Amino acid sequence: MQNQSSTPKNHTPETDLEMLKRIGLKFFILVLIINLFDFLIDIGDWLLDTVIEILHIVIEIIEQSLEEIIEHLLHSSHHETETIIANATIIIGLFIAYRSVFYVYRRSVKIKRNIKARYLKRRHRNKYYWHTLTTWHKTKIILTYITGFSLIILTL
Repeated sequence: MQNQSSTPKNHTPETDLEMLKRIGLKFFILVLIINLFDFLIDIGDWLLDTVIEILHIVIEIIEQSLEEIIEHLLHSSHHETETIIANATIIIGLFIAYRSVFYVYRRSVKIKRNIKARYLKRRHRNKYYWHTLTTWHKTKIILTYITGFSLIILTL
């Protein structure tokens, strides 16, 4: 028995204008992303560089503060203080890496399961929708996609 909750109820076929708007919007977004790709990469590069620089400054401030506190409390030399901070940083980093491996694995399994479930639901919905269309409407949709892809290929 099929799952009836994923099949649309009271399905009314879309008009030609609605179909053109729906497919046209998809192609507009695709062309926009293609044309803005270089700009988006530059923005991402700038953001990553800025975040790394800010993180570096914050780490330097924390390190300098810890060095002064440790030197004052333990009456140690500068080299001994740096060794203590380096060892503590390595231990904390290993602990975070150890915990992150398990977290990332659990999240990746969960994300993979959700993506597969959404894909199957969408595939079922599209299959049902495609079977409800008339041959003339299917032809219009196919020709619209062919025209859109042809225009994208010819203009790029």
